[in-house]
Parts: sequence; structure tokens; C-alpha cells
Amino acid sequence: MTKATLVILLLICSHIVCAQEYYVLQVRGKVTFQKTGMLLKMNDVVKQSDKLVFSTESDAVAVVNAKSGRFIIKPKVSEGSSELMAIVKDILLPGTSRLSTRSGNFNNAHDIQVYFKDSVVLLSELKYKVSAAAFPMGANAFFFIRYRFNNEDINKKLVNVSDSLIIKRAELFAVDGKPIALSAASDLRLFYSKDKAITQVTNLSISTPDLTRLKAEIDILVKNMPPNTSASKLKEEVAEYLEDCYGKVSVVDFEKWYKSKQ
Repeated sequence: MTKATLVILLLICSHIVCAQEYYVLQVRGKVTFQKTGMLLKMNDVVKQSDKLVFSTESDAVAVVNAKSGRFIIKPKVSEGSSELMAIVKDILLPGTSRLSTRSGNFNNAHDIQVYFKDSVVLLSELKYKVSAAAFPMGANAFFFIRYRFNNEDINKKLVNVSDSLIIKRAELFAVDGKPIALSAASDLRLFYSKDKAITQVTNLSISTPDLTRLKAEIDILVKNMPPNTSASKLKEEVAEYLEDCYGKVSVVDFEKWYKSKQ
């Protein structure tokens, strides 16, 4: 066998191995390798032939492959068994989210309710234009968010700038000037107050990723993209990953966060 032939064979083998390996970006729920019983975790490598066992139907695993891109692995009930499991190659679902460019302009309460029906990602700051006719804002007219923390109601008046409603992560999740664990806040609701008359506008489903962990996930994603991937494509993949795994993303909020992590 010539050296050239050997090199070609090694390259082919390397390509095949690469095509069969998927790096774990995120695990939602409790997922284990059937063979070892070990819990699946971020940065693990799964192969196409691996069998994974899931604890609930809502479990999912986000993975990336340098050749074929991002995928989501979700469980299915094994034939003749109640066990939720999957062979990786049989259950890979492509990551399909696309970042919405909708700015989130609100003309009435229904617009707000529809927008926040799905989970909305808060990385740093959310900003929405609100109809002054529907919701005039000023000293005696404003929005606020109420949530439960340590069995108490916490009210957070939101910043109003002209006709814009602003939700700042650092200010929202702080009590007595001290940051709180985001998981400790529950039952988030948006209210509107005008001349001391208070109306509940909608329940809020806000996703607040751990930013340190999110950066680690993104580092794995970027590292395992094809080496010739353009900067704009990488940015697009990161945005779509957020949409797939965390919820609806504000373009302005994403742009600010993405720029800060470079």
C-alpha cells in the first residue's frame, strides 16, 4: 500500500467517524446512555448507533455534527415496552427554527397576550413599542411585572421611554438591590396601571438562560461547525439554536448579547 493510498484511507475513515459523531449542546430532562446508564451531559459525544433512554416524553437533546449541522433528539416509546428510548440515527430531527424579525409592536392587549403566549428569551433587555392610544405612559400610567419570590409578591415597575416598554433582566430579577436566583421567581404577570387603576394584561413566560452555561453551549456549537462557515452563518446558527432550545428571541436583544460575547 502506497503512502498516498494510506493517507486517502485515513481521510475517508476520519470523515466517516466525523459524520457519525454528534456533540451534545444541551440536555433537557434526564437522558442516559442505555449501555452504561450514565447521564448524558453537555459536551458528551453520541454516535449514530448509541441508544439513549429518556425519563419523560418532554426530554430532548440538542446536538451538532460538523458535517450535517444541528439536530434535536427526542424520545419515542419502544415497541413492546413502556421505555422511552431512541437510537440516535433513527430519531434525529433537524433544528428548524428561524429567528423572527418581528419587532413586537403592540397595538392592544391582545397583541401582547399573543406575543407572550410562547416563551420569550430575555438575555439582557427586551424593548417593545406600545400604542399610546391603547396604553398611554407617563408618571401615572405605566406597566409593571409582578412575580412570587420567597412567598411574597414582588412588583417591578418597568422603564417607559417615549412609546416603548422596556424589560431589563438585571433590574427585573433583583430584590432590595440584590440579584436573585432566576429559578426562584415564579408566576410572572404583566400589569398596566393608570391613575391607580390596575389591570392584568397577560401571564408571562420568560426564559432566562444561564448566560455562562449558554456561552459554553455556543462555544461547542461554533467549534463543531464546518471550518469554512462564514461569520454571518455562524451568527444565524446561534440565533436559531436559541430559538430551538430556549424560546422566541428578540432581534435587538440577541444582537446586543451576541456582540458582547465576541
